[in-house]
Amino acid sequence: MRAVVPVVFAAMLLISGHASAQINPFGGAQGVTLSNDDFAIMSRAADKLLARPHLAVGSNESWKNPATGSTGTVSIQGNFARKALACHTLGYQVAPRGTPTDGIAVLDWCKTPQGWRIS
Repeated sequence: MRAVVPVVFAAMLLISGHASAQINPFGGAQGVTLSNDDFAIMSRAADKLLARPHLAVGSNESWKNPATGSTGTVSIQGNFARKALACHTLGYQVAPRGTPTDGIAVLDWCKTPQGWRIS
C-alpha cells in the first residue's frame, strides 16, 4: 500500500488543484492543502490502522506533522466483502496546516494477495 497511497493522494490533489476549495478532499480553509510529508504521515497512519487484526467501525488512527501543523484522523467507516476480499471504507479527516475542515474523504480498501489496494 505504501507505494500506491502517496500516488493516489497526490493525483487527487493535482486533479483538484484547479478548484481546491470546491472538490479537494484534503484541503482546508482558503485552499490550504497537505504537503508531501503530510501525505506520507497520513499514509503511515492508514497502514497502521489496516494492520490491526480486528477493525470495527469507528476504529481510528490519528496523525500529526509538527513541521507543517497538519493533523488528521483515519477511521473505519464500514466493513464489507468484495469478490471474497475483506474490505474497509476508510474516512480521512484532515486539518491542513492547522486549518479547520468540515469534510471527510472516503476511500474503499480491499486486502488482495499483493496487499491493501484501493477498490
